[in-house]
Amino acid sequence: MRQLGFRQLNTVVRVAIGLLLGSVAPFLAGAQDNPLYGIWEGGDNATLAVYGSLKITPTAIYRSKNRRDWTCETPYTVLESGMSSHWSTGGTVRYWKLLLETPDCWQHRSMVFAIPTVVKTLDYIDYVELEGDQREGDGHLFRTQEANRLADSDPLNIPGTTFEDKMRFLSDVPNDDPNLKELYQRALESPSPGFRSLVVQGIRRVGPQSAAIAILMRLIADDPAAVVREKAGDELNCMFVCGGASHDSADVSAFEAEMSLVIKTMTAPDVGHYVKEVTDVVWCELSESGRARLAPAVAAFYPYRADDLLRPEVYDAICSKTEESSE
Repeated sequence: MRQLGFRQLNTVVRVAIGLLLGSVAPFLAGAQDNPLYGIWEGGDNATLAVYGSLKITPTAIYRSKNRRDWTCETPYTVLESGMSSHWSTGGTVRYWKLLLETPDCWQHRSMVFAIPTVVKTLDYIDYVELEGDQREGDGHLFRTQEANRLADSDPLNIPGTTFEDKMRFLSDVPNDDPNLKELYQRALESPSPGFRSLVVQGIRRVGPQSAAIAILMRLIADDPAAVVREKAGDELNCMFVCGGASHDSADVSAFEAEMSLVIKTMTAPDVGHYVKEVTDVVWCELSESGRARLAPAVAAFYPYRADDLLRPEVYDAICSKTEESSE
């Protein structure tokens, strides 16, 4: 989003939207004209911890941990708004850049809110915290009434009225509970992309990392929502690539077992880079047949290596250096 003067987000997620709760008629009328207005609930763990929920009116922004006691009332000025095609997902967003007039309880001076159009609805919203032109933090939210409606109609039989309640329930289930994997798999059947993207963040709890890898690859390849595919790609990538990430032979085997999905997703515009980075990390650990299947797809990223990828001397040179550096 170059015209806003801040770095593009690494992970962009969207949020469910609906009618507004507890508002007077003028506020409701305003919300129909401006989808920014309303009561929004944190869509990720960090946002829930810091803000809980946000309420945005035509004149001020508030926050609350229980959606009853609204604190930190802060008037704002709209510095910039419009449509942009420079969001990190590459899609078009409708955005608002707000200058907070009394930012004492916010710890930053301004915020940008953006509703992506790629999902074809006004169901999700991202935010970025700014101090000057520097990005201080980011996250996503979903509108509360829509979240309650979807949660109440969710055929998962997971306790909780809101998505926040359901996630709290899942988080409280012990890691050794024999029903944990089934609960997460049922949660991933939710009709709400916003809720599924939340569930993905805890998917490593379902058992060995190799089990989570298989689930994530299927989400990356087949989930209809871009927000879920991207979140699953980010989670998969962090299992192999992020600082401090570790994997073993079982994880590589699980990744290789999904080779048809790996090849299918490597060229996907929204998640392909996540999968491609994992192939770079595990290339030397794949079986010979696995490398043979993967080579044409990898060559699409490295055309100058297309003839070399399967030559033994090239493989030996690359992987011997990798083994030496790991010793």
